[in-house]
Amino acid sequence: MGVRALAGRAGIGVVAAAACSLLVTASASARVSCRSGTTVFKRPDIRVFRVARVYGNARQEGSHYKQFYLCARGSHHPHAFQGQPFVRNESVSQYKLVGDRLGFVAFAEGVSGGAGTTIGWVQLPRGPEKEADIWDREEVSEEEEPGPKVPSDDLDYAIAEDGTVAVAGEADDFAAEAEHPDKPSKEWEVCVLSVKPHRLSSPRALLKTTSAANAPVLNSIAINASRVSWRNRAGLAVSVPR
Repeated sequence: MGVRALAGRAGIGVVAAAACSLLVTASASARVSCRSGTTVFKRPDIRVFRVARVYGNARQEGSHYKQFYLCARGSHHPHAFQGQPFVRNESVSQYKLVGDRLGFVAFAEGVSGGAGTTIGWVQLPRGPEKEADIWDREEVSEEEEPGPKVPSDDLDYAIAEDGTVAVAGEADDFAAEAEHPDKPSKEWEVCVLSVKPHRLSSPRALLKTTSAANAPVLNSIAINASRVSWRNRAGLAVSVPR
């Protein structure tokens, strides 16, 4: 369950129907300009900022939310790329400019439970944006496919020229710690998300390990037209077909 799915999972049936009208509703309540809001990322030709919003009944849980916008050279109006009601503790971070794309990592919790981490990018100056869930916390029925579980307590990523994203992440390995509580353990994963017509693909694992020696150095992740590469903690360079 990713950031965009959280509101729907929260049992708010209006969200899907309101998705197309949400930005109109927000704009009607207060016009947003490239000078609005609180700056969260800035470079000479781009500014990313957030604006506090209220959807519907201000007393309803989850109606207060943050909308994230960007203004880039070549565009005279802000472009909204993240933010929706009925989530909480939402954040968008780890911005990264790669060519004419702005990468980001988003996290949010649903007001009725669950949480999700999403990775994606926005094509400058005004989209489109493509993203995909990389981790979720949600109980699902036996008939449903479980969501992705890429370790995401800490992560880094790289974006190829064609928009494909490589991610290196780590997290506590709670399953191993349950068996050996006196021996804290971590897990690591390197995965790749290819470009689909309207989104990024689900993450495809290139490496999964609980070995510290084989673990990727997160900020060494790189991707080109044919391969994903990184350095592991043993100091060895690793390169695999993407």
